[in-house]
Amino acid sequence: MRIIFKCLAEVMFLGLVFREIFSIGDIYVIRGIPQYLGLIFGSAWLFVKFSSSIITKYWPAWCYLIALIISALLASDTLFVLQQVASMVCVFIFFIAYHEKLFRDNNILFSLTKNIYLLIVIVSLILSIIAPKIVYTVFKYDGFIPEEVRFKGLFYKPAAMAAASGILFGIAWFNIKDRCFKYFIVLASLVSLVLTTSRTYWVALALSLFLVTWIRDDGNRKKVQLVSIPLVLVFIFAFNNIVSSGKSTNVNNITSNKQSFLRTDSIANLSGRPKIWEEAMKSFLERPVIGYGLTIGSQGIVADKKIDLLSTKKVESIQLSRMTLHNGYIQSLLDVGLLGTVFYLSMLAISVTKIYKNTTVKRKYYLELYVMLFILTANLGESVIYGASTHSSILYWSIIIFGLSLSNSSNEVTVIA
Repeated sequence: MRIIFKCLAEVMFLGLVFREIFSIGDIYVIRGIPQYLGLIFGSAWLFVKFSSSIITKYWPAWCYLIALIISALLASDTLFVLQQVASMVCVFIFFIAYHEKLFRDNNILFSLTKNIYLLIVIVSLILSIIAPKIVYTVFKYDGFIPEEVRFKGLFYKPAAMAAASGILFGIAWFNIKDRCFKYFIVLASLVSLVLTTSRTYWVALALSLFLVTWIRDDGNRKKVQLVSIPLVLVFIFAFNNIVSSGKSTNVNNITSNKQSFLRTDSIANLSGRPKIWEEAMKSFLERPVIGYGLTIGSQGIVADKKIDLLSTKKVESIQLSRMTLHNGYIQSLLDVGLLGTVFYLSMLAISVTKIYKNTTVKRKYYLELYVMLFILTANLGESVIYGASTHSSILYWSIIIFGLSLSNSSNEVTVIA
């Protein structure tokens, strides 16, 4: 049974990575088959091994799923939203069974994530030199700020590349013992992250790295100060490398000056986010209890043409699901209303608290704590924690559910079932 769970977790992750990079195949087939198999095996294991602790430990997750279903049944496109909710149900049940059975084991997903993300980062950095058109994209913000050229790597958008780079950095920093290999990955992931010019993930990495290092080293100032050295050096290296190119801003020649690299034109208005959030909160008041449905919360903005992010009169649900609100917490309010957001926040708070308590007592789970702090921080500037349709969401929900699986007791015994 453990082999089956291991293979399903790997296929879920790899299938979505493949789909996002190559855009080949039907997303519902690539995503659906392993997720529904996960639902079958997860449900079977929970049925056989069911106990009251399955309810008490994971109560925020169960309540959140119920809220998602209620919201979906009252959504404008019930069928589409139910498909998204079904994916969430599959992922939740699978990883609840996964962590109950493998009991505190995240090495499988972390190892797979390291290998895949490292390959993507290295290939992306090489292509940035020999074929930049493949890994750079031009962003237009409809009047918010000037046109920008952004590094997206092999993924479809810079935020996805930034998230992968940040997670890869954490895996190398906290889980890899070999120093040469460790610092090679740290260097590669940092260069990749800097090139995305994704300030949200810059802040998320710096904050989560500082906090976890402080916890791990008991506030040892010298050790914590050393954390900033590679960050500063790589930033300076990447900054000078780009600035020194002295070429015009286009996809072939990348970025030419400090202003375009630091995206200073967008700092004042955060790339238009405050405007989106303001309109989002107005739309939230129209459906405050149950929201508009999982992943289509932006419907509230587009419906009244307050912000036409796609410049089209008719917006399909599949398009709405791709129009995030650049804040996972506001996204939750519009997706599932207050009813679902209460359980959403409870789930995140309980998960990170349990991981923190177990980290300080048992002196482990540093990487899990780093990932949690990283995604919780990034969730303020990007819709990071929602849905189950991307490779990164599989990892995030796995860690969140892992946190819920932990005991609050400091004398808990680790057992492999």
